[in-house]
Amino acid sequence: MACNCICYQCEQKLEAVQGQRDWYFRHSDKSTCIGNNETALHQFAKFLLYQNRYVNSKKKTINYTEPVLETVIDKYRSDVSATYNNEELHFEIVVHHDLTTDKKLHYRSNKINCIRIDLSDPLLLSAQPDQIKYAVLQDKENKSFIQWNEDKVYIEEVSNSDNHNWLIAGLIFLGSIFLFRKSLFGQYKRRSRFRR
Repeated sequence: MACNCICYQCEQKLEAVQGQRDWYFRHSDKSTCIGNNETALHQFAKFLLYQNRYVNSKKKTINYTEPVLETVIDKYRSDVSATYNNEELHFEIVVHHDLTTDKKLHYRSNKINCIRIDLSDPLLLSAQPDQIKYAVLQDKENKSFIQWNEDKVYIEEVSNSDNHNWLIAGLIFLGSIFLFRKSLFGQYKRRSRFRR
């Protein structure tokens, strides 16, 4: 299908393919372009993350610094890496193929912050640049956290605050029992004096 699309890498014409399983772009001729295996959508999304220093998520707006394209971490490569609150942050963009279980496990076991951005909606393949920009940066529904170290901090803060609340509640309860017993026994002692 003709779409007047151009490859960002080699500036040759691309054609949009609407396959039964996936929609994607491909070079119109046999190209040796290294961008051949990567959709234009995927590449544009990486460019947007590199150029803009924030993304919205369900939890909050994440402002990051020092974005780098295609960072190698051990045997894996992330689409974009950056720094967030003095920690590593990686972005994984999903257009056709999701992250492997091993790659997800690598992020989790090494406690590396990672946000997955789902751009698998076929409508995005023919979307205008501003619609794609919205999907990458603004849309909160298409982002998920593979690993997010702030969750642990939040859970610990909630647990500590819950423990603190239980301690206060326990002290109040014990104090009220003490006062209740004191007033009950005080009344009992007064009554017993009158009976003699």
